[in-house]
Amino acid sequence: MKRKHRIVRTLLYGVLFMAAFSGPALASEPEGFPASEWLVDVIDATRVVGYFVSVATDPFTGESYISYYEGIDGDLWLARTGAPTGNCGPGNTWECQVVDSVGVVGKYSSITVGGPGPIAKLYISYYDWNSGSLKVLEGEVNRETGALSYTTDIVDLGDPGISVYKGKRTALAITSGGTPQVAYQVDLGTYQVIKYAKRVAPGTGNCGEGGALDSWQCDSIHTEIGIGDYIDIDVGPGGITNIAFHTTFSFDTFPIIATLVGTGGSCNISDAWQCGPIRNMGYDTGEELSLAIGIGGVKHLAYRNADTDSLEWARYVGSGGNCGPNGNTWQCEWIDDIGFDAMASGIDIETDNDANPIIVYQDVSSGDFDLN
Repeated sequence: MKRKHRIVRTLLYGVLFMAAFSGPALASEPEGFPASEWLVDVIDATRVVGYFVSVATDPFTGESYISYYEGIDGDLWLARTGAPTGNCGPGNTWECQVVDSVGVVGKYSSITVGGPGPIAKLYISYYDWNSGSLKVLEGEVNRETGALSYTTDIVDLGDPGISVYKGKRTALAITSGGTPQVAYQVDLGTYQVIKYAKRVAPGTGNCGEGGALDSWQCDSIHTEIGIGDYIDIDVGPGGITNIAFHTTFSFDTFPIIATLVGTGGSCNISDAWQCGPIRNMGYDTGEELSLAIGIGGVKHLAYRNADTDSLEWARYVGSGGNCGPNGNTWQCEWIDDIGFDAMASGIDIETDNDANPIIVYQDVSSGDFDLN
């Protein structure tokens, strides 16, 4: 029986498509997937939903989780499979529920699920517009029954009254042991800061409010004018964290990779991080960036080239490349023409079990809005 691949669709003013790939061997089917091999499901069509969407799959159970923003009431929603009862999706096989409705919350969400044992750890990072703060939902899902419990807390408190906004952009990853880590932008008006938050033992951190008081460690990494509008995070082998972010503080724009090295790094706030630009001189690159660390710790970055309206892929090679720090530590390659749209186009990269990169992206080059 041929494997079916799935597009999950939520409805808003237009239509938003997103793909959740299951199985490791996409590279073994090089001719692509005809329409007959995709399943299109409407998950939530009852509100103005689907903004700032993020998807995760439990690596043990295969259950799907989607975080998204509801645009009328300004709430954070969660859709998932495997719940004890369903109220949305085909045949009510999904459960859709509001998980935070205090003020205007849920923009820039990033979701992850994982961790060992019978209880899955679920985390969602997102922005609290009212307080200008980074918030995180921390949940637990019984992998056998699907029962969910969760709390929501401010992790890094902002102050809109003095133009301090924390968490306008967020990206979340989880270690193999279930520890959440968040990369996010702090917007101070005249300049921006890249920050990193990690869950720590209660009472040992320097941030976190309410039930998460001093249960997070929030550290500044790098600062410049015009950085962090695009940001992503991934954890490689050995638990080494990498953060990718976009900078416009130059005659050309480009992505920067910050790697947690402990000491001796080059980022301009924290020497615990090594910052390396991936520059393709003369080109504006790095929009819509997405980071993935594959088998063996090889770093892959997918992003948009704004000068050529194209999708590009960069891979860390150490030497002999054509871009990156020292001009040759990364190999940057053109992948496809994708066109330009005033709305943010989508790009996401992952690697399969054979270390092959898989890139999902929106293509508007033909005048249509295609998911490739």
